[in-house]
Amino acid sequence: FWDFEARVLPLLNCYCSSKMEEKHRSILKKHRIDITKDLEVKKVLNRLTVLEDDDRDEIKAEKTRVEQADTLLDMLPRKGSNAFKDFLSALFEINGQKHLAELLIKDSGIEISSISKGENILPYFWLNFYSSSWKTYK
Repeated sequence: FWDFEARVLPLLNCYCSSKMEEKHRSILKKHRIDITKDLEVKKVLNRLTVLEDDDRDEIKAEKTRVEQADTLLDMLPRKGSNAFKDFLSALFEINGQKHLAELLIKDSGIEISSISKGENILPYFWLNFYSSSWKTYK
């Protein structure tokens, strides 16, 4: 039996605590108006592995779609170095949102072929386990 706290938790903390690159922050800021205008927040939320349930609830509590998009865009930079690519991946996978992904990809220099949920550093299962079960375990 392996020790979750000693072996896995440090990796998760490292993954979750790193900062979004400044370049990616700037790209989100540059395209904020276009994103808030067109983003279908409800479709994107459940595809973002960097968000916790509390984050989703906070976003959903906003009254309008634009306010929800603003809240999401305010949160993403605090969700780690993988948040930008996770957001791109979610946009790219949803019909009607690919134009936003392409807008961000154009400025980021990220290859479209590399935008895949399968390439995230940690699978969604572990992030979900960490954010929900670990609190109970602890």
